[in-house]
Amino acid sequence: MIRNKVFLILSLGVPVMCNADAVIDSCRDVVYADEPVCFVSHLRLISRPMDYDGKLVVFSSVIRVKLAPPHSLYFSKEASDRQDEIDSILLNFSDEEIDSSSLPNRGWVRVHGRFHVNRGDAASAALATIDPVVKIFAETQ
Repeated sequence: MIRNKVFLILSLGVPVMCNADAVIDSCRDVVYADEPVCFVSHLRLISRPMDYDGKLVVFSSVIRVKLAPPHSLYFSKEASDRQDEIDSILLNFSDEEIDSSSLPNRGWVRVHGRFHVNRGDAASAALATIDPVVKIFAETQ
């Protein structure tokens, strides 16, 4: 029995083992916030949502800009094309707060905001919501 191991399957289909206990806490103090900020990936947020519930997070994601909020974030362009809601994170902001026309539809963005796990009260199957969005900007590839 393998204890405290996580198996990851890479795109090549090669299993890789890593020690789950070796994951470094990604939350730390920063000069621009009054509380710790968690620097994480979209995949980590959706795989361990309760670890980040209510916390300030910073992560990269693919945005699908809709005509009206909430907009959706996906971990890849392919997931965005399929609109996999179960792995999506909603962005809750108005155009008065952030100009959504400046965001690249189906493009990569960097998001700063408060992560909230949806507990069945959302009209969407999305796992979580970022509200409020502190900052969002397009990433250059």
